[in-house]
Amino acid sequence: MLINIIRISIILVITIIFSFLFIKEISRLEALQIENEKIIVESSALEKENEQLKLKIEALKNDYEYIEIIARQELGMIKEGEKIIKFKK
Repeated sequence: MLINIIRISIILVITIIFSFLFIKEISRLEALQIENEKIIVESSALEKENEQLKLKIEALKNDYEYIEIIARQELGMIKEGEKIIKFKK
């Protein structure tokens, strides 16, 4: 009878230990899955940005109207013979 109680106690302790370790690993797995989902979303956003940059590079190589727009807006350039008029506020 005592031996059966000891066996059941040992089995119960081992079961509790494995259950604790299993639950800990499940929590870790869930955290890794959440992190993985965030990385996938971030990767997707970076891929879209990369495609937009590729299109912009292609336009800068071949589209002279686009080059003129960028030169005027971002670099403040003007064509020969044009004048800049500045207004005071």
